[in-house]
Amino acid sequence: PLYLALKGIKARPRQYLLCILGVFLGVLALTVIMAVSNGFETALVNSILETTGHVVISSPSHLITRWEELRRDVEARDDIKAASPCILGQCIIEHGQAFSGVNMRGVIPERENSISKMSTKMTTGEFVFTTPNDVFLGAPLAEQLNVKPGEYVKLVCPDGEGYEMRLCATFETGVSQFDLQTVFVPLRFAQRSLGFGIGVSHVLATVHSPLQAESVAKSVASQTGLKASSWLKTNKTLLSALSMEKRVMFLVLVMTLVVAGFGIANVLTMVVYEKYRDIGVLRAIGASGTTVMKVFIAQGFIVGIAGVLLGIAGGLAVGSLLDAYPIALPGNIYYVDKVPVEFHLEDVLLVALTACFVATVAGLFPARRAVVAQPWEAIRHYQ
Repeated sequence: PLYLALKGIKARPRQYLLCILGVFLGVLALTVIMAVSNGFETALVNSILETTGHVVISSPSHLITRWEELRRDVEARDDIKAASPCILGQCIIEHGQAFSGVNMRGVIPERENSISKMSTKMTTGEFVFTTPNDVFLGAPLAEQLNVKPGEYVKLVCPDGEGYEMRLCATFETGVSQFDLQTVFVPLRFAQRSLGFGIGVSHVLATVHSPLQAESVAKSVASQTGLKASSWLKTNKTLLSALSMEKRVMFLVLVMTLVVAGFGIANVLTMVVYEKYRDIGVLRAIGASGTTVMKVFIAQGFIVGIAGVLLGIAGGLAVGSLLDAYPIALPGNIYYVDKVPVEFHLEDVLLVALTACFVATVAGLFPARRAVVAQPWEAIRHYQ
């Protein structure tokens, strides 16, 4: 059957090349789209983990006064790597005629660095406050405000009072929204300007296994009597939407492979009609219906394998080009500044198996037609 299948493909190279092209385009599109979808999902997860902490501890009163004791107790746990106090609030930043609404984050730099590694993301200066009125801005925000390190900006807090702050350093995480909307200030300044006294609003913690953050959060809440939310629960809707989008996108693009499968079935059906007499001769000299069926199924499988190999190679090539020459994205719309690409072996295997299955099934229908008629009828009809 394999010999006859290959011989039949060689006899009609143009038709089968078109079938291979259809499978190739479908696999190429699926491979690239799945890789881009994975890239966006990973970039989103990384942005969440690097900027908000795995577990966020807060109080129903929105004020934690004994935060130093709480931090020590949390860090003493085996499942938590580090913890850091912070105050989260909103304010307006001004410089000259430019202004923007931002999220103010009051932190202790050495503690904050233990959970977010901000010291590795500085573009100018260091992640250290030298005066009580220092501020860190994202490099895109500093460029938008046209302010340079050493110059002063004004922070207008919710109470309406404005504070002159010196820009001492800039950072860039690669997450456009975070870089454009976040400013870091000393914890004591945030306590004073937002009216927290000696308290804080949150304690952020990182865990050794981010996927276990939900169980850790429940344990921390039980231990401390405070509210603890994991990044998985806080972003559950968004993560579910991404997962659903990926599945729907896969199903939609599989339709491309189904269309290619119809092309394979059409070509093989024409071959069955053209070779009806030859099929009858094969049956007459002893070839079973199963053998004849295997010939056409093998042809569909060969077309599928060829298209899959070419499609995966093309998809990897396109992905490598996107990675080497990234497409820029507007930072005010997306949370990343370029199109991310990330290939997962399980996705590539799923695409390959799906394409081979569709191509093989496409050969099944004309194969069944080839073995329906009795051999003497085929020979008599075409003699």
